[in-house]
Amino acid sequence: MSSRGQTTYDYLLGISLVLIAVTAVFWLFPQVFDPFFDPVSGDRDDMADQVAAEAIETNATITGERTLNVSTGTFDADYVSELRDRSGVPDLRKINISLRKDGRIEASAGPGEPSDAPLATSVRTVRITQNSDISNCTTACDLVVRVW
Repeated sequence: MSSRGQTTYDYLLGISLVLIAVTAVFWLFPQVFDPFFDPVSGDRDDMADQVAAEAIETNATITGERTLNVSTGTFDADYVSELRDRSGVPDLRKINISLRKDGRIEASAGPGEPSDAPLATSVRTVRITQNSDISNCTTACDLVVRVW
C-alpha cells in the first residue's frame, strides 16, 4: 500500500471536473431554473397596482371603504384612457380592467387578454353601490387590472 496522500494536483483536477460538470448541467438544462424567474417585470406589476388604486380612488364613495359608484357604462375605452393618463402608464402598454364575481365577468374595459404574453395582474376586492346596474357586486367583487 502506498503512503502517498492527495496532492495539490489531484485536488485541482477534482475541483475542475466538478465545476465543469456543474457548468455543463446549467448550460445544457437552463429550463430547470425557469420556475424561479418571474416572467413579468416589476414595472408592469407597479403599473397594474397604480391603475387599480386610481380606479378605486376615482370611483370611491363616502359610504364605505372600497365601495365604488360604477355601472357597466363606466367601463369603456375612454375610462381606460383616462386611468392610463392619471396613473402614468405608457401608451405602448395594454390595460384590461374587469369586475369579476365567482369567475364571471360582470363588466370589462380594454382589449382582450393575450394568451401568449405574460400579464401583470392586480386584484382588489370591492363593493358596488346599490343604485348600480351591476347588481351582482353589491356584496363583493374582484376588480382585476391586467397590464401587458
